[in-house]
Amino acid sequence: MGRRPGRAAAKQAAVALKNTPQTIEDPEDETMADVPTSDPVSPRDDDDDDDPDADDDGTPAPPGLRTPPPKPPRPNPRLNT
Repeated sequence: MGRRPGRAAAKQAAVALKNTPQTIEDPEDETMADVPTSDPVSPRDDDDDDDPDADDDGTPAPPGLRTPPPKPPRPNPRLNT
C-alpha cells in the first residue's frame, strides 16, 4: 500500500491539539472591538393596527400590486460533475 498523507496530518493535528492549553473563558465578559457601546435600541412597532384608515381589509391586492413569488435558486454547474 501507498503512503497515507491524510493519516500523518491527522496525527500531527492530534499532537498539536494535546499541546494547546484548554482554557474556557466566559464569552459574556468579552466586548467586541468594532461595535461602539451604546444604549440598546428598542424594537420598532411597525403595526398599523391603530390606524382606522388602513386599507388592510383582508382582500387580496390587485395583480399589478402583488409581489412576485421568489425565484428558485439556479443550479450550480460546477456541482453537477
